[in-house]
Amino acid sequence: MLDFRLNFTRQGAGAPPIVFVHGYLCRLEDWRCQVPHFAKSHDVIAVDLRGHGRSPLGEKPMTLDVLGKDVADLLEQEDLEGAVLVGHSMGCRVVVEACTQASDRVAGLVLVDGSRSIGEPADTFRAYDKKLAELGFEKLVTEMFAGMFFGEPPEWAPEKLAQVAAMPESTAVPLSRNMVDYDKRRMTAAMGEVKVPVLVIQSTDRLSFDARRPVVEGEKLALQQLVEESVAVSDAMCLPGPGHFNMIEAPGPINARIDEFLAQRITGQ
Repeated sequence: MLDFRLNFTRQGAGAPPIVFVHGYLCRLEDWRCQVPHFAKSHDVIAVDLRGHGRSPLGEKPMTLDVLGKDVADLLEQEDLEGAVLVGHSMGCRVVVEACTQASDRVAGLVLVDGSRSIGEPADTFRAYDKKLAELGFEKLVTEMFAGMFFGEPPEWAPEKLAQVAAMPESTAVPLSRNMVDYDKRRMTAAMGEVKVPVLVIQSTDRLSFDARRPVVEGEKLALQQLVEESVAVSDAMCLPGPGHFNMIEAPGPINARIDEFLAQRITGQ
């Protein structure tokens, strides 16, 4: 069980319940365009992961395994059955891990603009450490997140950049390194343990720890390939145009595609 209480919001009613999980250095408000939409007909939870938003850091190490266990424990704490877990970016890894640790409580996964680290972790760590030493933490994460927007940044972009820059370096750096480790050590096996339908929604591709590019119509990225190789039932949506925070920049098509997935794969309506 959780060693403390995560901060989360809960509203709405109806099955299946939906749990929204944010990405690296972010918070539950990233789902502000989804929560009111889905709460009209579903029991909806949006959670701050430990060490993010208004959730305490706790005593356990900041790893994807721990964050996934936290979400799995939250499902038990709130007595959720047949839940659909929706993750964004790093949160995709978290919901996959949560699914493996609470398989009896999960009915589906939605992976929004996730990624899969490429190359050898040691090379990535060297590049990350070199840039961290050159720029310092605040400038490094600010530049990294600024690169997640394409074209004219949205009006809320400065708030997002200030938010991530304010995260403690002692929390952010170990978590960044652990994402790379998780992808190499655990991601393929974890996906192989998923026995529920999965929807992948992609707008950008992660080229390195600090660089992204827009997707091209019809493109199939590494995460989608892994899902299709590992999961019996999977769907995908390629949505060129918006940046990495596509659920805020293009909520209409994102929400509609999740609604369709719920109807076709989860409720059978």
